[in-house]
Amino acid sequence: MMKKIKKGIKKGIKTADLTLFTRKLATLVSAGIPLAQAIQVISQSSPRGSLYSLLQHIKKELERGQAFSWALKKHPQYFNKLYCGLIEIGELSGNLDTILNRLATNQEKSEALKRKLKTALIYPILIFCVALSITTFLLISIVPIYKEMFQSFRLELPLATKILLQLSDICRNDGCWLLPGLTLCFFLSLKLYRTNKKIQQSIQYHSLRLPLLGPLIIKSEVAAITRILATTEAAGVPLTKALETLVSITPNIVFVQAINHIRLLLGRGYRLQAAMQETPVFPSLVQQMIGIGEESGTLDSILEKLSAILDAELEAELGQLTTLVEPLMMILLGLLVGGLVLALYLPIFNMGSLF
Repeated sequence: MMKKIKKGIKKGIKTADLTLFTRKLATLVSAGIPLAQAIQVISQSSPRGSLYSLLQHIKKELERGQAFSWALKKHPQYFNKLYCGLIEIGELSGNLDTILNRLATNQEKSEALKRKLKTALIYPILIFCVALSITTFLLISIVPIYKEMFQSFRLELPLATKILLQLSDICRNDGCWLLPGLTLCFFLSLKLYRTNKKIQQSIQYHSLRLPLLGPLIIKSEVAAITRILATTEAAGVPLTKALETLVSITPNIVFVQAINHIRLLLGRGYRLQAAMQETPVFPSLVQQMIGIGEESGTLDSILEKLSAILDAELEAELGQLTTLVEPLMMILLGLLVGGLVLALYLPIFNMGSLF
């Protein structure tokens, strides 16, 4: 049965589509529309594709009398343990509409953050591609002309010019192998990173220490963790169970280890604030606000406010980083092209000084 269902659904459902589905479902269920009917309404407004097939499979399971959470668990590639667990709690407590609204809000905030991160990365990547294209054009088309001229005058070439001419020869003679080789190395490195936990841990650990990106990575991870904990706390999920779920859905190994350490300390009788103080990845602001929430009994609202603060700070810092990166990339582009031109003209300047 499981295999038949998975065969009927093609891959390629975007996270944004699932987020929109959750928001639509939350709205319809809050309006009092039965769950199966709400899913049918959403599927009818979806294009005939992967999402439509997924919703039809879920609706059929509901019509057979299965629980909504059980139907979702059959599709772990789209609905993670946190999503299914909260839906199950909503079904048992009779607060499914509230849970769906919280899940939709959580997903929307995560999607908004991803979009901002992508936007911040587009400009540097674009400048890098422009710089690579200009450099390749100069090495293949322009530098060989100067090389012939230098050979005809039998000039003594500076070291920078010799290196440039050597790079030009490599690009012209081995260019057909160089690009596929670099592409193959990239994908092999990516595969090694995904399969080797030690390499992942090392790279992720050192990425947290980078001057500009490190604080952004920490803040984005902590914001996501506090947002999820706010949702689970409001739903009545025990803290240890919520942390266990976080371990399974947190992508950063450094934070996974930190969460596991917190779980261990909670089992020894520590409070959440005290346990976080024993880990180096959670900022002092987070620790202090969680301590206030524990003392006042309003941990869920404190966590929600904390995630909102972190999201706002992250958005502001991303804007500042984008503003800083733009002129920096232009300077690097100018230095690269200027260095290539200077290396080409150094022999000509030396030749002029002989006359």
